[in-house]
Amino acid sequence: MLSGIIAHHRGAALARYATQIQPARNLFAHCWSLGQILSPRIDSALLELFLVHFSVLGVEMIESSCVWTRRASERCRALGFSDAADMLAERAQCQTGRHRKLVSDASRLVARWNTRRRAVLDARRLLSQPPSPGVLRYRRLHESIATGPAPFAELAIACEIERALASHGSDFVRNCIGRLGPEIVDCLRFLEDDVACPAASALVRTDAIDRLTDRDPGALAPLAHAGAAALEAYRAFLDDCLTFSMVRGQPLRA
Repeated sequence: MLSGIIAHHRGAALARYATQIQPARNLFAHCWSLGQILSPRIDSALLELFLVHFSVLGVEMIESSCVWTRRASERCRALGFSDAADMLAERAQCQTGRHRKLVSDASRLVARWNTRRRAVLDARRLLSQPPSPGVLRYRRLHESIATGPAPFAELAIACEIERALASHGSDFVRNCIGRLGPEIVDCLRFLEDDVACPAASALVRTDAIDRLTDRDPGALAPLAHAGAAALEAYRAFLDDCLTFSMVRGQPLRA
């Protein structure tokens, strides 16, 4: 009887989080860039350029993620949020060096493009370009969480990005295969890893959010705010990738 009451209370706490974050989830699911890259009618060259920019801009986006997550973990431990600290420490370990897969994907994608298209790309120059506005927004969000009063909100960032990947990642990879051929998978090592088990990872983060908001109801607002901000920043990143691809692809259509 008591366990049922506790489970109901915790479920109610999670439901409040879901209610607050749902508008941001809906906005992301219906954003312009996501609709374009999931469309089976997207121009194949544009999709290929999107993958190039996703990889090269993504390096700047995630290269420091293990540092932010580790700092958030350390601050969670200092503030007494030991469960969140343990989970973030484990996540930081898993994130170390992940950007190298994007560098490898970018090189493969550029090499593939240069063997098939008349406009030649320079991988080194693309990788050295400044971070886009969406990338900067995502980095500022992590910095603010790692140094702010609610470092545990890093869990919501992870949860929402993993949930978005679980909802859309497999469809995106399938569309890439459909538009560009099955060999494109060799250039999508980072994405393949990211969509392999995001649903299970998001479920783990969701349970952690549930426990956290059950213990401290005041944690709900910063968690929901961080999760919504993460989806907005990721949406801006996808918009940047597609916009840059459209600009770079204009000479091909001229």
